[in-house]
Amino acid sequence: MVGREAEAICVTAVDRKQGNRAGHIRNVHFENINCSGENGIFLHGSEGNSLEDISFRHIRVDIRKQTAWPIDHWDLRPSEVPGMIPGKVNGFTCVHGKSIRCEDVVIRKDSSMDPWFDQDFCWQDTENVTVVK
Repeated sequence: MVGREAEAICVTAVDRKQGNRAGHIRNVHFENINCSGENGIFLHGSEGNSLEDISFRHIRVDIRKQTAWPIDHWDLRPSEVPGMIPGKVNGFTCVHGKSIRCEDVVIRKDSSMDPWFDQDFCWQDTENVTVVK
C-alpha cells in the first residue's frame, strides 16, 4: 500500500514559472497498484502541455480522511499559476488528457469523505477515454 495523504497517484504537466513550458507526458502505464489517500488519482495537464497515452490496469484506490488539512482544492504547486484550484475530491480526475485508459480501476471511498467527495471519475478537457470494468 502506498500513499498516506494527498493524492494516491499524481501526474501533472503544468508550467511552474511563466515562460517555462512544462512539456508533454506520454506513454506512462500504471499496473497492479493498491494505494490510499485523501484524494484519488490526479492527472492534470494544461493548455499546450498534454498528458497522453496513460493507462491504469488493476488499480485499487482507497480514499479516506487521514489528516487535519482541508480538502477543498486541487493542488498544482509548486506552480506560480494557478497553484491551488477550488474543487471537490474525485476518485479519478483527469484534466487536459488524451487517450486515457482505465481497466479494472476500483475506487473505494470511506464515509469520512462524504462531505468532500464528488464522483468516482471526473474528465475535463479530456478526449479518447476508455473505462473497462
